[in-house]
Amino acid sequence: MTSTEAVIGDGQTAGDDRARPGAAGPSGEDAPLVRLEGFEGPLDRLLEMARSHRVDLSRISLGALIDQFVAASEAAAAAAPLAQRGDWLVMVAWLVLLR
Repeated sequence: MTSTEAVIGDGQTAGDDRARPGAAGPSGEDAPLVRLEGFEGPLDRLLEMARSHRVDLSRISLGALIDQFVAASEAAAAAAPLAQRGDWLVMVAWLVLLR
């Protein structure tokens, strides 16, 4: 599985359809990777799939999502601009709201 594929449901994968207009999130390819029950892939892909109802957010632990977001944000503090990390925070906030 590549970093742009996501595991959904019972092991199915969703291919990369970033060529579709509006498919990528605000941070594009630089979104942190998350590994959660029911999903593995970039944070922006998780948000896109949640908005299109292709992933079941009730199966995803909010605690694990937030812990991984905080770890990724801290790890990228020197490399990623504050605006980009702010985009990640907005993505996580949307996921919490959608859940």
